[in-house]
Amino acid sequence: METSIRNRLEQEQETNQMARIDPIDFTTTNGCQMIFRNALPKEGKSIQQFIRQSYDESPYLATRSDEFVTTTRRVSSWIESHLESPGKLMIVAEKGKSLVGLLDFSNSRKQRLRHVGEFGLSVRQDWQGLGIGCGLLSTLIDWSGRSSVIEKIELQVFVENQRAIALYRSFGFETEGIRRQAVKYVDQDTDQSADPNYTDIMMMGK
Repeated sequence: METSIRNRLEQEQETNQMARIDPIDFTTTNGCQMIFRNALPKEGKSIQQFIRQSYDESPYLATRSDEFVTTTRRVSSWIESHLESPGKLMIVAEKGKSLVGLLDFSNSRKQRLRHVGEFGLSVRQDWQGLGIGCGLLSTLIDWSGRSSVIEKIELQVFVENQRAIALYRSFGFETEGIRRQAVKYVDQDTDQSADPNYTDIMMMGK
């Protein structure tokens, strides 16, 4: 009985450790050194600011910055949930004391779907094109390959974001479907009688 309990506790501890990675030294294509590591709950405020900045900078995200209404405490709790679950991972790219990239991955809580997860990836605009996104995605794929939970990785991407689509395809992701007119651009300063501008979302998996 004691041996069985001990083995179960050891297995649970090993599984929980899968939500974490050892810090990784990464070199960008222009020779800058940085670290990839787990996001920490104490970084709630800086990650909150990073996400809001990403919404401001990118036209390829469904959420607008003015819609990102949350508290630092909630962001910290969200980060902590990624450290505690074997089916979640949140990693940052850190240069000095600045966050320049973020990847978050989550699986489903449902038993029949928990082997599948979806990720989001953002790199600060002034650090794009230097291989950071590639490095973060490679880290996720390596982690999932060691996971006893995750079997499939999914994502959604605007069809106009050809740079991101090319990156995902280079890692073996395949198109699994298209959500037609899934996004409707709305500008409150424009004439609402004008023809709306829509875009499609591509669903990919590996």
